[in-house]
Amino acid sequence: MIKSWAAAKVSYDMMLDEDSEVMVAGMQFWPSEILRRLDPIAYRTGLNDYLDALGVDSDLFDSVEDLIGGPGVPYGGNE
Repeated sequence: MIKSWAAAKVSYDMMLDEDSEVMVAGMQFWPSEILRRLDPIAYRTGLNDYLDALGVDSDLFDSVEDLIGGPGVPYGGNE
């Protein structure tokens, strides 16, 4: 069961990456990394939709700090 934003992101990334890496100009990238870096708003929206589809109540998570890129948690433009 998903009980934190960190666990939610890991689960969501695994779902996005399950098909395989994407080749761009001869370099390989994970779909989750592409989405997170190029469109962090779409990534967050997708993450919330993913949690809703699983029936996970993210309001019960302790903090949103890691969702928005808190200290020590690479996310979006804070990398």
